[in-house]
Amino acid sequence: ETQETRRPALSRARKLTTEETQGRFAQLHESCEWLLPGFDELDALMVRYIRETPIRNESSLSDAERFLEWLATRVDLTEQQMDTVVCQQSRYTVEFVAVKKKLAHARFQELLSNNHRLAKELGHNRKLTIHLNPVHVWTTLETRVYLDEYSTIPATVLFYPVNDGVEGAVVEEDVVPLLKQLSRRPCKFDDLVGTMPHYDRDDLIDIVGELVQLGVVALA
Repeated sequence: ETQETRRPALSRARKLTTEETQGRFAQLHESCEWLLPGFDELDALMVRYIRETPIRNESSLSDAERFLEWLATRVDLTEQQMDTVVCQQSRYTVEFVAVKKKLAHARFQELLSNNHRLAKELGHNRKLTIHLNPVHVWTTLETRVYLDEYSTIPATVLFYPVNDGVEGAVVEEDVVPLLKQLSRRPCKFDDLVGTMPHYDRDDLIDIVGELVQLGVVALA
């Protein structure tokens, strides 16, 4: 076989590698376009990531998820950029947990359909049981890039599924014990009174009512 017949094969191999890299970059760019406002050199970071990180078909993580891990561990991010990465990682985790807890997730969605009807009975109907969304992820945000001016920094945020998306709710420090109690088991309203001793019954009704409206908890 002559040298001339080998060259096209090598050329095709180089071209294939380039096409695969370009395709990977395009898919990664499409998956992570939400990062653009906070990352001025996003394209360069993606190119560097692709060069440093080969595709792992056996990995349970998507390329976008691995890119976020790479950003968090290999790049000197600002606090605002880290909050952006943390938020998206939390969203991916919620999607993963929703699959792992498919039956519990489906059951909770059924309970949510009762919220509007039962909310007015909150605090009065002693048979009501309050259920925390079983699919949720806690995280902490260090800046106000995704928060309003009234939020305390650092802020505790609960991510959870809503319809076909994922939402984040800022949880005040004194509400955390209530949700932690619900994460252990569903509770009657009166069982939650002790978790927030500085609030009277009417205040607690308002707080749980807001959680009901957000879809963080469901009534049954």
